[in-house]
Amino acid sequence: MKSLFTDLRRGTGAIVISSSGGAELAIESSKYENGLFTFCLIDALNNNNADINKDKAITISELQAYVTQEVSRLSNGLQVPTSRIQNKELDYRIW
Repeated sequence: MKSLFTDLRRGTGAIVISSSGGAELAIESSKYENGLFTFCLIDALNNNNADINKDKAITISELQAYVTQEVSRLSNGLQVPTSRIQNKELDYRIW
């Protein structure tokens, strides 16, 4: 696993979505019963809110877009998830 994530530019198909940027804090709150990122991730999948095109499938790019938008919105821009790579060729269904 370590070698897989060492250099994501090699085109391994790995996509990493982090909860916040390197200079930001990840918001934790009892209001969300999780961290804000985890709250939005669970909401995206359990409620199909990340199904942006309404085709009854959630792809990596839809999940990435939804979680980034919602975390940023709910934190008033204080926490913004980041992604290491976006590989359109490997944008597969995850839910």
